[in-house]
Amino acid sequence: MDCWPVGGNSIIRREVYDQGVRYSEAPWAPGERSEDSLLFDHVRERGWQRVFSPSPAIVYLTDGDHAYHMETHRIRGLTT
Repeated sequence: MDCWPVGGNSIIRREVYDQGVRYSEAPWAPGERSEDSLLFDHVRERGWQRVFSPSPAIVYLTDGDHAYHMETHRIRGLTT
């Protein structure tokens, strides 16, 4: 999964943060890339790579909750 985005809940190395990598605070818009995808590009541009921890750092409450994600997209105007 070399092209998978970083993800909304991420632990970012201090060195990466110190290099100016930040999540975009721009509002979501239909047809535009997500802040996760943009962050992933900024991390890779600085020579870093995405890795997964062998143990979970965060437990997601909405894994697999398609209805939740569709409602979130509707509220943000990304879908009808």
